[in-house]
Amino acid sequence: MCGSVDRKRSAEYTLPHWYPSLESRGRPFFGHGGANDGFRCKMLAHRTGGFGVVILTNSDNGRLLSEVIVPLIGRVEGWPGY
Repeated sequence: MCGSVDRKRSAEYTLPHWYPSLESRGRPFFGHGGANDGFRCKMLAHRTGGFGVVILTNSDNGRLLSEVIVPLIGRVEGWPGY
């Protein structure tokens, strides 16, 4: 959408503190999420495809928004499996 992650950087992000995302469904995605009171965030990226998404919300319900937005972005952008 707004940019891309180069493949070398993407490979570096698969270090132990990153996890295979639940959204991966067998595809090479990795991600990370976080929360503070009143805020939620989610990052999901394809390990070799050079694409991904970062969602930052100022709501304790931000996870619900991510669950809708990530698949929508995947379908619109033509990500494999979405």
